[in-house]
Amino acid sequence: MSETAMRDEKGVNGEAKGLGRCFEEIVGVNHMSSGKILRFCQEYVQKTPRYTFHSTNCQKFAIELIKFATRNRHSRLPPVCGSTVYTYATRPSAHAREGEGKASVGRCEARGAYFGVQADGPAASFSVKNGAMLDAKAGSAGLQVLNAQVEVGLQLRTGMAVKNGSFELNLLGFGLKLGRNFGVSTPFLWIDTE
Repeated sequence: MSETAMRDEKGVNGEAKGLGRCFEEIVGVNHMSSGKILRFCQEYVQKTPRYTFHSTNCQKFAIELIKFATRNRHSRLPPVCGSTVYTYATRPSAHAREGEGKASVGRCEARGAYFGVQADGPAASFSVKNGAMLDAKAGSAGLQVLNAQVEVGLQLRTGMAVKNGSFELNLLGFGLKLGRNFGVSTPFLWIDTE
C-alpha cells in the first residue's frame, strides 16, 4: 500500500499540460500496488483501445484511475476540461510492440468538443491483434464532426480484423466496417464513425 497523493500533472511554472488549465489538488490516497495499477491500465486499454476526444480521452482515464487507486474514497474530482480547443503536432516516429507497429512522418490536429481537423504525413502500420491488417498512407487530411470522421488522401489498407465490436475487411484501400462502428473506404476517401 502506497501513501502517494494523486494530483494533476502540471507543466512548467504550474501551467496545466494538455487541454487548457485544469485544477491541481490532492484528491485522495493511492491504496494500490504498482502491479495492480499496471493491471488496471492494461485492462483499461483492452476495454477502450481507441482514443476519442468526446468520451474515452485521457481525462476519463485519469478519473477512472483515481477511482480505482483510491478505492472510490476521494474528494470531489475536478470537472473534465473538454470544452476547450485542443491542438497537437507530432514529429516523425516509429514503434513496434506486441503484434503491432507504426512509422509516421508526423501529424497535426486541432479538436474542439464537436469538431476537429487533422493532417497526416506518410505513414505505414501493421497489426496482427484481433486479425491481420496492413496500412500504408501517402498522407491524408480529415474532418471530424461529432463521432464521424471523413478523410481524403491516398491509402492502401489491406486485411481483416474484429475489434471494438466491429468487423472490418479491406483490400488495397477498398473496405467496409460493420458492427458497433460503421465505415467505408476507397483508396482516396474513407468515412468512419467512432
